[in-house]
Amino acid sequence: MRLKLKKPIIFLILILFLGLSLRFWGICSESYWVDESISIKQAQGDYSQAFEAIKDDIHPPLYIILLHFWVKFFGTSELSSRFLSLVFGVLSVWIMYLLSRKLFSEKAALIAAALMAFSPIMIYYSQEARNYSLFVLLALLSFYFFINYIYKKNYKNQAAYCFFSLLLIYTHIFSFLIIFAQNIYILYRYKFKIKKLLNWFAGQLILLLLFMPWLPILFRQAHNKMYSWLPKPDLGMLAKTVIDFFGNRLNLSIFLILIIVIILTKKYKQLDKNKIFFLSSWIILPFLIVLCYSIIFPSLYHTRYMLFVLPAILIIFSLLIERISRKNKFFAYALLFIVIISSFVSIVNQVNNTDKDNWRVVSDFIEKNAKGNDVVFIDPFYNQYPFTYYYDKQCFSESDTYACNNNKHRILSLDSLAECCNAATLTYGQIGLWDYIIRDVWLVSLKPGLYKGNYSLFDYFNNSKRLVYSKTVGDIKLDYFKGVKIKHFEDNWQDASDFIQKNSKEDDFIFIEPYNYQEIFAYYHDKECLNKSSIYSCNFDMHNILSLNWQAKCCNDTTKLSATDGKNQLGDYTAKNVWLIDVRPELYNRNYSLFNYFNSSKRLMQTERFEYINLYKFE
Repeated sequence: MRLKLKKPIIFLILILFLGLSLRFWGICSESYWVDESISIKQAQGDYSQAFEAIKDDIHPPLYIILLHFWVKFFGTSELSSRFLSLVFGVLSVWIMYLLSRKLFSEKAALIAAALMAFSPIMIYYSQEARNYSLFVLLALLSFYFFINYIYKKNYKNQAAYCFFSLLLIYTHIFSFLIIFAQNIYILYRYKFKIKKLLNWFAGQLILLLLFMPWLPILFRQAHNKMYSWLPKPDLGMLAKTVIDFFGNRLNLSIFLILIIVIILTKKYKQLDKNKIFFLSSWIILPFLIVLCYSIIFPSLYHTRYMLFVLPAILIIFSLLIERISRKNKFFAYALLFIVIISSFVSIVNQVNNTDKDNWRVVSDFIEKNAKGNDVVFIDPFYNQYPFTYYYDKQCFSESDTYACNNNKHRILSLDSLAECCNAATLTYGQIGLWDYIIRDVWLVSLKPGLYKGNYSLFDYFNNSKRLVYSKTVGDIKLDYFKGVKIKHFEDNWQDASDFIQKNSKEDDFIFIEPYNYQEIFAYYHDKECLNKSSIYSCNFDMHNILSLNWQAKCCNDTTKLSATDGKNQLGDYTAKNVWLIDVRPELYNRNYSLFNYFNSSKRLMQTERFEYINLYKFE
């Protein structure tokens, strides 16, 4: 017996296939940008690590949890991680069809599915390893079972609605705008029907109770001020959002013309008022709330955060075309054809234009051109994640990527709380910028016109070094600075080095604090160590020079050191003669603790001072 498919099903399968193909096309053409790399970073560890990382994010945890299990099986390549969003995007086309058919007709549903399949912005976010494609899918599922519940009030529909709405609010905080719009519609539809309202709000209470475990984390996230970079919305931004939703100005113009035609011909009177109110509240209320809040308080407005209203707009668009087709099929289908072709042109431009920051090219360039002793500064600091994904996947997988980059590659950034820039500005390793005065430096800065602090860092290096090379890769700027030759450098390292060479014995151990001053000391004490892959290992192996581990909390017998012979604790050196080179103790408070540790466990035999360098001998 042959299976005969009805025409609508054949059309739907074709639309889904086209939607899948368009979302797959060019999915790996661009490298990860910073938000995607953070998603991968959060998801790739074990479950407990992933969950802990989510707590410091600004989004609820569902997407990262799903991505965690996805990359566990399929890996962290651009194709594998982005394919999860592609799946959500194709499913959204199907649910769009089901919801539109439930609201209006088979024809309107197919048109709506086609518009969703060819939507450039939906394709864009279906090719990104972020939560927005899932957000739209769950919004559609929430509204679909919401309508099912409106039409047939039973526990099955209410349970399905609560389930998908719960997943929704665990995906994006703007989901509460959807829940709010749904509640407004319920109040509008049932007004004084107390029993129906009580039954509905009982379900809403359950939904709120199930979200309660995340509320403490949500309040903590709210204090992170991670949205603070968003500019205040204006008419230009709003217009750009609308154009992005339609894919281009032509599609928007067609939509507006159809709206005007429906109004002038009074065809809107034939539409179901409840359904129009439903779609209008889905669109208008979230926009009004976000815009008003963002104007009065710190902005929360971004086009991608409002993506969940796009299905309602496309449903209205499909309804307008379907209504026109009742009078003139050829004209209606010609309009649909123009919209789809116009959208396809926008998709082609979208695929061909590089939109994401090209960290793949930047990391490859640095790998080929940076020398062994060069220091690489990446600004802002969080762009170490996409850079490191392509530069060193081992460091990317480490729990502390910054420390791994610093120790293995001398890749570092300014501390997130640092005010740029002067010689004492701290990096992520709590080292002052002035400690890199003799080094050749690569400065990799993203959008320096947007992040003004990068200009300050550029100016600092440009004033203290010699700029010899510049290159731009999209919005990423690379500058190469040659380090200066030290003559005096405030601290009298020449005399300090000469004194140690003349007075220290072969079995003495030399502690230099803070640890980063080993590089400057080596400049005068043993220049060969400067050319080694690890100055610290060379200093220890050749001269018994060591320091506290840069993450160590000073000081007791178990405080970690930079030594590499297995003796990695301060307590291992209690029986040794020790020289302490203590640099600027008034600036680095923990040096006082190291002095006190040695002074209490040994006998202070000698004290010298060379400018800002204090030198002590303990036996």
